[in-house]
Amino acid sequence: MGEAISVWRAPGWDGLEFHRGTTVTRDVPRHCHEDYQLCLVERGAGELFYRGAFHANPSWSLFVVHPGEVHSNRATAAEGCTYRVMNADPEQFRQTFRDVSARDRGLPFFREPVLLEADVLESFRRFHILSAGVATQLERDSALVEALAVLLRHAERSISSSRMPRPGPSSVRRAREYLEAHFTESVSLALLSRVAGLSSFHLNREFRLAYGLPPHAFQTQLRVARARKLLRDGFSPASAAIETGFTDQSHLHRHFKRVVGITPANFRKNVQDRPIA
Repeated sequence: MGEAISVWRAPGWDGLEFHRGTTVTRDVPRHCHEDYQLCLVERGAGELFYRGAFHANPSWSLFVVHPGEVHSNRATAAEGCTYRVMNADPEQFRQTFRDVSARDRGLPFFREPVLLEADVLESFRRFHILSAGVATQLERDSALVEALAVLLRHAERSISSSRMPRPGPSSVRRAREYLEAHFTESVSLALLSRVAGLSSFHLNREFRLAYGLPPHAFQTQLRVARARKLLRDGFSPASAAIETGFTDQSHLHRHFKRVVGITPANFRKNVQDRPIA
């Protein structure tokens, strides 16, 4: 069986996106997205680069990436990785964590990105399977709440604050925040340097050290992340490219496929709600 990647959404879960990869051997370059990402490695093995360190992802493990964090993945087993991914809107996590904790504790933070607890892995796999199969809405909802409750009980012991930590000195954070606010625009390194109060050379170097990408590559990843949301909402690839600052559809196509694994057109076609049983 060759490499295959599928993407879908399930009815009633507007803030969730599901991926299934089979014997995937390609490397995923450093990138970021606005959602939480959870990835269950079912077979094979991989390696995650995240928050400045490399983490092993053995078979039957689950890793969690926080919104906005630059990360990359690669398969380390000859047969690649077979995995299940859920991308979740942060507000979905916040609401569920509030229900589990009986008070608003903000966004959950996981100190350890790789989880091996059997209850987390089994409940995640169960609801991920239900999201793609024939099940009632009530069954899907119950499985989702159970899985997130189990997951967030593990996170609760390591919550440090209601905000995710942001690495890097304040000068570099100012440059990142400017890019996040103006990612569709043509931003020069000289302008970013003035925002940060650093020379162009030092900003480029310090930004890469803090976030794992130079400023121009970080801007591209912000554009890809927003294009995913627009495609999910029904925008055509050409329109999504224009709205996110890419020069044209082919420019979006090239960067999107490197990160997501499928083309923008296929992503838009496949991210459709499954029928409610």
